[in-house]
Amino acid sequence: MKEELIQRAAGYVLEHGLLDGSIREIAKNIGTSHRMINYHFGSSEGFWEALVNEIRRVEIERSRQYFAAHGNSPLMTVSRGWAYFSTPEYQQIFKLIFELYVKTLRAPQEHEAFAHTFVDHWITLLSERLASDFQLASEEAQGFARLRLACIRGLMLDLLLTQEREGIARAVALYDAMFEHWVTSR
Repeated sequence: MKEELIQRAAGYVLEHGLLDGSIREIAKNIGTSHRMINYHFGSSEGFWEALVNEIRRVEIERSRQYFAAHGNSPLMTVSRGWAYFSTPEYQQIFKLIFELYVKTLRAPQEHEAFAHTFVDHWITLLSERLASDFQLASEEAQGFARLRLACIRGLMLDLLLTQEREGIARAVALYDAMFEHWVTSR
């Protein structure tokens, strides 16, 4: 029941966003009650943590499927990634991530796990890949991983706000060209 609840909640939130950000609203829309959510997850914080983990699991699984089907060239990671991340389906995930960022900024103690889940996990994945593909030291790989993550998330925020696809596509291509130049000139 607990797993089913969190999957329904994640599906609902991914489709509709956080709405007013209340557990009561989410519970109502997935056919349960705030009391049942607290019963199954122990607290509001337990629910939010489980929800973030489920959304992250969905995000990672969808990303793995996409990248497995579209090759694995490390130099074109941002361009290839952007082709996927800028789809309407994935834009819903980014909208939710940005909503969770705001929620975390407003109440950092309540949502501390979110920041680490959605930032540190991607930094780790990207830095391991960069270190392996380009023989980078760990700290250097982590710096580039953070830069890539910031680039993608910043450009997504720009896309969500402006819908300026052509200009953003040029920025993605420029980032790839700069990174390729750096890699080939070292």
